[in-house]
Amino acid sequence: MLNNHQKLYLSHALTSWTDRSFEFASYLLISKLYTTSLLQSSVYGCTLKLSFIGNSIAIEKDWAYIISEGHLEVLLPTMRRIDLVCKTVSPIFVGYLLATPSPLVASVVICAWTTVSAIVEYLLVSQIHRDVPALHTRASPYTPPTPTPSTPGEESNQEVEEEGSVPVSFREYIHHKTFLITLSVGMLYINVLSFGGTMTSYLVMIGYTNSTLLGTMKAVSGIVGVAGTYAMPLLAKRIGNVRTGLWSIWQLVLSLSLVLIAIADKPPNSNDTTPTTTTSVLLFGGMAASRLC
Repeated sequence: MLNNHQKLYLSHALTSWTDRSFEFASYLLISKLYTTSLLQSSVYGCTLKLSFIGNSIAIEKDWAYIISEGHLEVLLPTMRRIDLVCKTVSPIFVGYLLATPSPLVASVVICAWTTVSAIVEYLLVSQIHRDVPALHTRASPYTPPTPTPSTPGEESNQEVEEEGSVPVSFREYIHHKTFLITLSVGMLYINVLSFGGTMTSYLVMIGYTNSTLLGTMKAVSGIVGVAGTYAMPLLAKRIGNVRTGLWSIWQLVLSLSLVLIAIADKPPNSNDTTPTTTTSVLLFGGMAASRLC
């Protein structure tokens, strides 16, 4: 019999695999239906992301904290690894599936898997909810420990930390010295130069109709991204956090510059929409390299 942690892992694996597979497949199918616009893909992506975030908050944050009794050191990283594996492997599976002569077969298989997965997930979540009485209440039974009496020096440090946690107005925030830094970092995550759904639809629009190739390159980017999580801490130990951050930013700029060059490249014959080999190397190589940051 599975314990509650293993049930949560299995439920999260099914959720992640289904979400990643359905997301990649649906974007490919939408891009085939709407070949001249990215509006439909973008609207669909927003809706899909909101539903995924809702499930993530409910299970990964609240339930994981209660089930582990506040000890997330093992539970949360394991769930993150499961999500990364599903994000890397599922596009390859979907790519080969959509490469079959009949898209109807691929659609039926994906819908059947989604239905079966939803039933199993519901059973697992129901069992976890039944076995953990703490989940029956709205408030979390685990509260932070009461702070112990501190020395005068520690009290002054605690006062500084409490002052730093006081909410500030937006006007105060935009005049803070870190505003431009946080704004620039935030803007890095609103670009579409990655293997997201909108970029997948755009690639199909400009001639990359091979779903197997798109799935494989999406998986390669995921592997490079996982490698980056190991490489950056090692680099930070050698040259420090500040220099590592600067190198990462410039590496990201150079990588995405290759992508921009590839997107701006036009075939010599305007009637030929097949991307050249150079364009493909710059496009996929740049996007994969950018995942190291």
